[in-house]
Amino acid sequence: KLIGNLSLALDGFDHSGARRVFDWDVAQTGLMTDKVKCLGSKIKQETVYYFLTLFNDRISPLLNKLRKAVIHNDMNENNIIIKNKGLSIGIIDFGDMVYTYQVLEPAICAAYLSLGDADPLPKVISFIKGYQSIYPLNQDEIVSIPYLISLRFCLTAIMASWRKKLFPGNKYLTISQRNAWISLQMMQDISLEDWS
Repeated sequence: KLIGNLSLALDGFDHSGARRVFDWDVAQTGLMTDKVKCLGSKIKQETVYYFLTLFNDRISPLLNKLRKAVIHNDMNENNIIIKNKGLSIGIIDFGDMVYTYQVLEPAICAAYLSLGDADPLPKVISFIKGYQSIYPLNQDEIVSIPYLISLRFCLTAIMASWRKKLFPGNKYLTISQRNAWISLQMMQDISLEDWS
């Protein structure tokens, strides 16, 4: 519900600085494609191409039905301020904000919730229901969520490999990479259409 309230608060907000070319915008798939080779492994490259192809085949025809907005773009448990009794009271780290598909806000959060989980669907459903109780999504946005989650995992893996080459001593850059690959392998074995 906190994330839904953020989307509600940002509804209608715009800023020229948010309309940018940004590596961490899942919707900018061309930037992702440009960096796939940094993964090295052909198997990993083929996995990313698999999800990019799924997105192009199933979601690209729906893109004109997905709303656009300025979003936080990095909503995860490390960016939520919790009071000592577990009450969410705030959000931090607005450096990744971008004007993109609004449904990426819940999809990115759902990706973080799913990271490395063998059976993430119950958590994802619970989160999406809470989000929608505040900020309802349209049917095409709901259908797109599993595909956007998988692309976020692809982006996490790609950016970790790419940035590791730029900053080889920074271990933080690869903190989510292993779990992203675990999640991508799991999502390759299921029907994303069924998730939708």
